[in-house]
Amino acid sequence: MNKRSYKRREVNSISLEEATSLYHKHQLSRGLVDTYVDATKWAIEIFATDTKVENVSEITLETVEGWIESMRDRGLKDASIQSYISKVRTFLYWCMKNEYLDKFEIHNFKMREAALKYFTDEELVILTKKPDKKCDFVEYRTWAIICFILSTGARASTISNIKLEDV
Repeated sequence: MNKRSYKRREVNSISLEEATSLYHKHQLSRGLVDTYVDATKWAIEIFATDTKVENVSEITLETVEGWIESMRDRGLKDASIQSYISKVRTFLYWCMKNEYLDKFEIHNFKMREAALKYFTDEELVILTKKPDKKCDFVEYRTWAIICFILSTGARASTISNIKLEDV
């Protein structure tokens, strides 16, 4: 039986660009959708640009946390930050699995809840005031939709998909 010897890479010997290329090939070999693969590649490029990391072994938990903080400081929406983190975290865990990077845990990003804006009682009175008989179709339709939303709590997509036979 022939034993093959594999030369193990040194942890410090792989650049972020090379690791990204290998990960990209790995994703394609798993049959992932091209748009997801491209989005992941783009997220890693953003991470590399923002952190100015050239070698995978330079990445630490502090690097990732600093990157997250810088995205928040720039005013990115929480959903965008979450999307970037999930893609980069998967890539970094792949690097750890392949021993390109020392292991550390990357925690989930906690999204801040946006404050909801409510209508005042005065605004609701104005919105629900029935239009007079001289109004045009658009004004009457808008009033009917507002009343429907307030009565049912339906979403915009539900309202736009209503057909005459549904009524």
